[in-house]
Amino acid sequence: MGRGRLWAAALAFGLAACFASKAPLIQPANADYPLVRAAHFTESINCAASDLPAALACDGKVGYRQIAAGEIAVQDGRYLLVYDKDSNPVFALPAARDAKPPALLFKGIGADGYIAEVDMGVQPGAEEMPRYFYTLVRVAGPSLLIYKYTCEENGDLKYVRGGQLAAIESPIGVPICQTTSLAGLATIFRERLANGAPPDEKLELR
Repeated sequence: MGRGRLWAAALAFGLAACFASKAPLIQPANADYPLVRAAHFTESINCAASDLPAALACDGKVGYRQIAAGEIAVQDGRYLLVYDKDSNPVFALPAARDAKPPALLFKGIGADGYIAEVDMGVQPGAEEMPRYFYTLVRVAGPSLLIYKYTCEENGDLKYVRGGQLAAIESPIGVPICQTTSLAGLATIFRERLANGAPPDEKLELR
């Protein structure tokens, strides 16, 4: 495989995570840094849990299936994932070639768990969309386990009433849980994790 590299949107931390905010909840000054700069990684989906499009489907396979590889960089105090352009055909698409990399920040919430904040930038033609998205990650040895929890339009109303969420909105027809509090988000993610759902993806660092 060639080592040509492409700055591209992080597959692992994309819009599948439907907890969001319009202002950042994590800044470099209060962030934690669980990943090693310049480490190489492989990215794999959990075939038992993934809801990725057919292009990345598991084709009946079990366990984890590798979908990409690259290197971790740090710029202005934020993580960026530099993908090998040959590691997945999606990187050859025009939209991927021109995409700016989302910036990633992490905040520890205990027990090797972190909230990951992804700055998706302002999306042209979708200015009503929130800019910052959140998911849960856990460090397990050389692996970073990624849990892409979805916003439940009815089930998560209890968190709106309890103050952990600000609102549940559907700007593009998909429920998005709006949050203004890391503490509230941590409460929700811990409860989701306790329910026993497996991780959706993992990064293997080396």
